[in-house]
Amino acid sequence: MGTKATAAGVCALATCLHLGCYSGLDGAAAHEDGAAESGGADGSDDAADGGDEAPTGDDCGDGANGTIALRYLTRVEYENTIRDLFGETLDVTAAFAPDESVGGYFANSTQAPSSTQLEMYLDTAQSLAQTAIEERFDRFVSCGPAEAGCAQTFIAEFGRRVFRRPLTTDEAAAYASDYEAIAAEQGAELGLQVVAAAMLASPHFLYVGERSELVDPKARAYDLASRLSYFVWATMPDEELLTAAESGELSTAEGVEAQVRRMLEDERAADMLVSFSTQWLDVGSLSGAPKHPEQFPQWTPELVAAAQREIGELMRHVVQGGDARLATLLQSRDAYVDASLAALYGVDAPAEGAGWVALPADERAGLLTRAAFLARHAHATENSWVHRGKVVRERLLCGVLPPPPPIADDSPINDDSRLEDPACSGCHLLMDPIGVGFEGYDPIGSFVGGAAPGRIEGIDDPLFDGAIDLSERLASSLEVQECFAVQMFGYASRRAMESEDVCAVQATTARFVESDGDIVELVTALAMTNGFTGLGGE
Repeated sequence: MGTKATAAGVCALATCLHLGCYSGLDGAAAHEDGAAESGGADGSDDAADGGDEAPTGDDCGDGANGTIALRYLTRVEYENTIRDLFGETLDVTAAFAPDESVGGYFANSTQAPSSTQLEMYLDTAQSLAQTAIEERFDRFVSCGPAEAGCAQTFIAEFGRRVFRRPLTTDEAAAYASDYEAIAAEQGAELGLQVVAAAMLASPHFLYVGERSELVDPKARAYDLASRLSYFVWATMPDEELLTAAESGELSTAEGVEAQVRRMLEDERAADMLVSFSTQWLDVGSLSGAPKHPEQFPQWTPELVAAAQREIGELMRHVVQGGDARLATLLQSRDAYVDASLAALYGVDAPAEGAGWVALPADERAGLLTRAAFLARHAHATENSWVHRGKVVRERLLCGVLPPPPPIADDSPINDDSRLEDPACSGCHLLMDPIGVGFEGYDPIGSFVGGAAPGRIEGIDDPLFDGAIDLSERLASSLEVQECFAVQMFGYASRRAMESEDVCAVQATTARFVESDGDIVELVTALAMTNGFTGLGGE
């Protein structure tokens, strides 16, 4: 696999995701029957019919950018925002509808909230407003609710935090008028609760992105501050970031870069790293991967929680505490374990609680050999060549696979004959020979011995000998670095890729490769693209 970024390689990946095709690892694109809708609004293949084509590297340089999506907060972002707003973790999203997914990442951008979801937002806003006024009022202002002028101070201060920008003169006046009308009849506290609830149920709180009607540079800077914070922290801006918007610091690329690097060193960046890594490898909920209790009695809630936590801890350990390289994520033998996970891995448990240990070098290497990945992509009693191979193909190599046909047969689970059957082989050859390489681990991720040989279709020298060899091959792969940049772009933008995005992806990928796969450099580069900042220019 290659070691130098190429414009053709990056454009092939970006074009593939735009057009809904499968891109071979040599950069050549080949459409698969039944693939996701491409090009036209009716699902027609505009590119094949001579319609608009995604730009190549030669087209870059005209400043074209994709759109900045306006989307409402995901559940994690909402919870983190309430945590930082109120100063404590509150369980407020349990009844919310599940997040939408765009390109495999939670986005909530394609549809407006349903009437049911809006009711949930309003109910939650009313409950939070009561907490704000009755229990946390002094967190926002130093005066008492009934004191003269306190309501106006609260409206300004609380509004600035909730809307993540100062209120406009008209907004402040409208909220003050609402407060006065209610307070005159039912008291100051209830008046403040109604105002606080209205703010917490407002689109200005629930949405993040860019308000297209804004022309004032300072107002747009506050929108950028929110986009940066929800990308890098998965939560609201802090005071320093809002001050940077106020002062004009975010109007320059240098100012944006300085803030992003500061934010990546902050502990809140861990929320983003955990959120991205669990969505990237689709290990966000191990409760969705039950195991047969008699066959795997050790698969307890404690082990599930420990395996889930390990993925995020390794991501933080490498990015914030280590060399930040993608190759390290795919090869590291460091593991964050408690007693239950230590037993699964066959290592001594930490003296107490949880801590870092070294895993056997001949049994584990990086994220793909950890319990969370192996268990999440296996069945209740058997491994799954399809599930494990599919994640590698789609999330590390950016191959786009069509959904299985309606007549697909799920039994037997692992069946060599599918590789010979013309009706099945087109997809299964791209997944199963990769998944076979994980046969050294059982459905809960225990190492059971051996290095099962596997195959990566579409590359030179496609054979590998077990999951460790696979991980090491992927760690040194140019294609994997290019794909990781595309995946991080999808997480950052939270929308479907557009043809105008190809240049931004090409530039950020080149910077990522030049940095030897440094994830900090990739996040910084993505946050500085024109399509993300809206600053214009190159």
